[in-house]
Amino acid sequence: MEQTIASYLFLHKECILPGIGTLKITTTPSEIKYTNQEIKAPVQRISFVADERTPSVANDLITASQLLKINLDNSGTAILKSVGTFTRDKDGMVRFSPIVLNNAYTPTLKVPTLTAKKVVRKEVKLHKQRWGLWAAMLVALAVILILVYITSNNTNSFGNSTTITPATSDSQYRIVK
Repeated sequence: MEQTIASYLFLHKECILPGIGTLKITTTPSEIKYTNQEIKAPVQRISFVADERTPSVANDLITASQLLKINLDNSGTAILKSVGTFTRDKDGMVRFSPIVLNNAYTPTLKVPTLTAKKVVRKEVKLHKQRWGLWAAMLVALAVILILVYITSNNTNSFGNSTTITPATSDSQYRIVK
């Protein structure tokens, strides 16, 4: 009985128990409280809505529901270890007290905001210091490349410095005045 109800509930997030009610798993989303600097993890809770109707469900759930109802009628309580405890009060109403799901896995974190600001400031300072180093290296490389070009191509800073002298002088050309 317990295995059937628990597996159906955790698989489908809802379990209809004919003649008793409906179990649902609801998830509360995570919360961020800026004033307290806290982050709370999402929490799942089991809720119960009493309902005497008998909708059509799987035969396993009908059988488990009937066994649960017999336990409630005989002893007034029915304990499902992985889901919670059903009790019947003096008025005949079925009450449910759920177990706390994943309580150990939902810690509240305290996050100091100053840490993030310090990290960002340190990274910015490192980047500001490094760009000057790269610029100086590029300038030095450019100067070295210019000097190698000037010395290897027989040039000076004003252009080509190689003079060309003709092997023979031709007198065919005359300068007209």
